[in-house]
Amino acid sequence: MKNDLTHNLAYPLCVWRKTILCLLWLLWLPLFSGTALANTEWTVPQLMQCLAKVKNDHVLFQEKRYLSILDTPLSSSGEMFYRAPAYLEQRTLKPQPQRLILDKDQIELQQQGKIWQFSVNQRPEISQFIDSMRGTLSGDETLLQRQFTLQLHGNRQNWTLIMTPRDTTLLHGISRIEIDGSDSHLSRIQYRNSNGDHAVITLQPAVPLQQ
Repeated sequence: MKNDLTHNLAYPLCVWRKTILCLLWLLWLPLFSGTALANTEWTVPQLMQCLAKVKNDHVLFQEKRYLSILDTPLSSSGEMFYRAPAYLEQRTLKPQPQRLILDKDQIELQQQGKIWQFSVNQRPEISQFIDSMRGTLSGDETLLQRQFTLQLHGNRQNWTLIMTPRDTTLLHGISRIEIDGSDSHLSRIQYRNSNGDHAVITLQPAVPLQQ
């Protein structure tokens, strides 16, 4: 009778020991899974779904343009505003104030008190770059695939999207675009023209405006 009682008390201890080990494993599993997820390959559809969730954004930019006819790069800086799905505004503050607005298929340039307006369709040489930006920001894979072949490297925390234009017949058109980012945030844009000119745009989150 005593042995039976001892056995009955000991048995639950064994069960609890196994249960605790299982619980600890379940608690640790998300940590290992998170690490594994960060290191797994990031696919284009996953990236596009992530980018499509961003409806508004405000970033600071610094751009350096390297032209074959100049010995030193042209530098500019300012801020950019994005509103899904097709509004993008670039406000250049230095070296000279300039405002460039892309709203759907219409472009407006404001500079030195003058305003120019035209349609994207009128400027095929810039439509590739506009589609690359608009397609990336809105997570529109269909738009990007129509204009470019896509290659994605890295993982969710550190990815690079490479776009190569399908149409290479445009004079001085873009020959390659590289966009670096983390999760849904773009950090750097590099584009190279077929004539060898290229530019690097560095992005960083803007300081939230005080109410």
